[in-house]
Amino acid sequence: MTRSRPDAAPQPRPAADQSNPRPRPAPHARPAQPRCAGPAPAALAIASAVGGLGGCTVGPDYIEPTLQTAPQWSQPMEGGLSATPADLSRWWTTFSDQQLDSLVVRAVGANLDLRSAEARIRESRALRGIIVSDKLFTIDSNFSFSRQRASRNTNFGGIGASGTGTSFNQFVTGLDAAWEIDLWGRVERSINAADADLAADIEDRRDILLILLADVARAYVDLRTAQRRIEIAQDNVRIQEETLRLTSSRSKAGLIGELDVVQARSNVEATRATIPSLQIAQAQALNRLAVLLGQQPGSLNQELGPPGVIPGVPSAVSVGVPAELLRRRPDIRRAERQLAANTERIGVAVSDLFPRFTINGNVGVQAAQGPTFFDLSSFQFSYGPAINWRLIDFGRIRASIAAADSRAEASLYAYEQQVLVALEESENAIAAFAKEQQRRASLELSVSASKRAVELSGQLYAGGLRDFQFVLDAQRTLFVQQDQLVLSEQAVTSNLIALYLALGGGWEIGELPPPDKYSPTPPIVFPLSTTDEDIKPRGL
Repeated sequence: MTRSRPDAAPQPRPAADQSNPRPRPAPHARPAQPRCAGPAPAALAIASAVGGLGGCTVGPDYIEPTLQTAPQWSQPMEGGLSATPADLSRWWTTFSDQQLDSLVVRAVGANLDLRSAEARIRESRALRGIIVSDKLFTIDSNFSFSRQRASRNTNFGGIGASGTGTSFNQFVTGLDAAWEIDLWGRVERSINAADADLAADIEDRRDILLILLADVARAYVDLRTAQRRIEIAQDNVRIQEETLRLTSSRSKAGLIGELDVVQARSNVEATRATIPSLQIAQAQALNRLAVLLGQQPGSLNQELGPPGVIPGVPSAVSVGVPAELLRRRPDIRRAERQLAANTERIGVAVSDLFPRFTINGNVGVQAAQGPTFFDLSSFQFSYGPAINWRLIDFGRIRASIAAADSRAEASLYAYEQQVLVALEESENAIAAFAKEQQRRASLELSVSASKRAVELSGQLYAGGLRDFQFVLDAQRTLFVQQDQLVLSEQAVTSNLIALYLALGGGWEIGELPPPDKYSPTPPIVFPLSTTDEDIKPRGL
């Protein structure tokens, strides 16, 4: 269940030049000075942060890219197509096939690729919770006991009379706290990137859902097409068997030679030989549908085995305009969110050029003897700020910034490419749907004429006015034209499905409920059957 499309990634770009349908991006530009929300010169950095005067956010701010599209499709609106606003939320219902409607709903509820995508969304939400927690402080508890012996060859003082060679106990317990002051916006940028990653995963699920809907509809059309072709082949076999009986009777009566009988039998068997391959196509379509519905192959054979008609297309199809396509297709929105995420990560990389400020604290108890552990004199504490600034790294940080810059730029080009691919797929689908209807109309006329040719050739042969070759040619032509007509009917419906897929409609049916408000400590959600009991230590 795949549709080839490049992955996308992020980078800001200016508004489109009206004279150029594909504006080129401006080169990346990192601000020379951090963007500050309040007075935070280097000398006052700590005071500014602790006093609530605000911090700075380094790196480029993301600007959603703007692309100019043509006001209308380049392909003519033929075959019932129109550029009126399109409601594609339940496009499969336009085929008026209740069996197809049922399969779509069941696939949305049970498809395993869709469930896997939902698990990735839950993973992204959990990862975002990890990053959000970096804005707050952490508190660790500890308790330790150790039996120590001091060396006789040292005399630095302290617990246990160092230098005496005596042994002693040490009891330690306490709480350690730490809080990083996000002066340069590193955590803020990371949260923004995590938000964009989460949104990209949601769009990826929507894209998988679109492809699933199209795959179910196409597999169903393939199934009905195979069944119809089997019926046509069997009908032609019966017609040709009747001709074989006629030639056999005439041959026994001495009216014709053996050649006509042999040719008639060859014609029958050649037509009959096409049926097994069509039955294979029917079995494959049934198995494909079962897998798309999250079931084992063969589980739908009884339900869908009886032949049915190929879903017909509606008389009028609204496709909207190209601008709607850019807003609707999940793969384009996913590429834009990946672009946003990688742009934010430039700021994360830039923040490593600046010092990190943390406030650390510790409170606890330390004693050498158990009875004195709870004495007030065993109480200890410490607190204070800390600065960590990498001064020499031989270009590591700047190389990381350059890498983040390049990833964002690549994401911009991937986004642009995804837009072009979407427009290409839509234009191709519009042309294929309209032109295939013209081909189907010609084939309908051809089949009607071929049926009449079979009747006339049979009558002329029976009257001795034409030889048997005319009968064989007419029967073969009829079978081929009837088979081609069915394939054309399949192509018309499949092309409309491809058009709906290219336009990005239908993902609304499987929208996930909105998640609860994000919390720095989100609740753990275990997939499958894992429960709280499964993570408790055994034996407690």
